[in-house]
Amino acid sequence: RYFIAGRPVVYPRVACGRSTFGYIAYEEETQYVVWLKDTWRRSEANLDTDTEGEIYRILHKADVRHIPKLVCAGDVYSTEIVTGSSSPQTTVAQDYLEESWAGSPAGVGHHTHYRHIVRGIGRPLTTFSSPEEVIAAAADVQIG
Repeated sequence: RYFIAGRPVVYPRVACGRSTFGYIAYEEETQYVVWLKDTWRRSEANLDTDTEGEIYRILHKADVRHIPKLVCAGDVYSTEIVTGSSSPQTTVAQDYLEESWAGSPAGVGHHTHYRHIVRGIGRPLTTFSSPEEVIAAAADVQIG
């Protein structure tokens, strides 16, 4: 699938973390405007956690209301030009934690590049026209 996105609407303001970016994007094939989240998810072998895409699938299967429709989700792959083999983009910083020059980095672990795309774009609370509109949105969240 192909999406067209401009500059990020949400972006990290610090050098550490999961480097999460958020984009308003357009899928030419369906002509939908979507929300694209680009991040680095924790992916240590001993972690038994669901990805955000899997959580959206679980919520939709349970008929939870007032959540955006998942368009697609998954790890971002790189293709080796010479061999044509494909593998997920992953971090390597965790491989150097024991080196003398590494200092004492806290919370550094294995991460995999991940994206999920949903149909439905939220908006900042400051754009609501009245307190009633904010309360109606909060009620939708509580009803689920």
